[in-house]
Amino acid sequence: MDTIGYLSGIGNGPGEMLQPSFCGISENQDTIYMYDDMVKEQFVFHVEVEGDKMSYMFVEKRKLNSSSLQYRGMNMFQQYFFLTRLGNGYSVAYRFLTSGDIFTLFDKDLNALADFGEYPIDKNLFEGEVHNTLGFGGPMAADETSFYFASYHFGYLSRYDVNDQGNLSKVWEKQFTSPKYSVRNNLVKMSSDNVESFYDLIVGKEYIYVSFSGMEERELFNDSSGEALIPKMLVVLDKQGNVKGKFDLGKKICTFCLDDKEEYLYVNHEEPDASMWRYKVSEFMENF
Repeated sequence: MDTIGYLSGIGNGPGEMLQPSFCGISENQDTIYMYDDMVKEQFVFHVEVEGDKMSYMFVEKRKLNSSSLQYRGMNMFQQYFFLTRLGNGYSVAYRFLTSGDIFTLFDKDLNALADFGEYPIDKNLFEGEVHNTLGFGGPMAADETSFYFASYHFGYLSRYDVNDQGNLSKVWEKQFTSPKYSVRNNLVKMSSDNVESFYDLIVGKEYIYVSFSGMEERELFNDSSGEALIPKMLVVLDKQGNVKGKFDLGKKICTFCLDDKEEYLYVNHEEPDASMWRYKVSEFMENF
């Protein structure tokens, strides 16, 4: 595998980002959408690939519209993370500071349309208060009309559909591990024996792929490298959230992706050294 190009750079210049993350690609694959968590903006790039060379041009950036929140006498702005773009042009972001719903749906110009999604916990949090909900966060992915979310701490996975008119519907939600937490003074605190769960998530034409840790959070403090919780397990599910197979790759999984034809899974490992591995998807499917 050879690198054929780079997209953007780190900085404050035109088209540069400070904390970039990938959030989508156009259907004809000539436009890439990135999101900068630091400045809460979506960046649009036009991309051309000729042979083994890639070139790009920065098109524009779009600022998310943030609502103002009152928190203990301070005026704060809503914080968004993990922005994910659907194939029909809508985007979904995770809400860091919130008094209720944990996601926001945006139109193609990043105008907020609706807040949605319930906390996957048993205890109620008081409405009208700002909660520290970072522990609920996790990887997000989308296809043409569906949005998928998996939580780091809660073993929680859900799917929502968004039609071309922007109407939302929850298709399913599932709890794969039992969360361990406490609620005090209207804030959620994770227990150190809580099981860490999903770390990365991608969606193919037929299946959902997630990396799963399954280790207690206390292991993070017992390992001086801070990498104890990085998962080695790959879990494959169908589009209804049913587990089809679990595969121990034997090496720590950082991120991964599918090729366009979904013949190969490319995995960025971190054990024993940083490396990229290619796995044939059909070999996983043979075990279903």
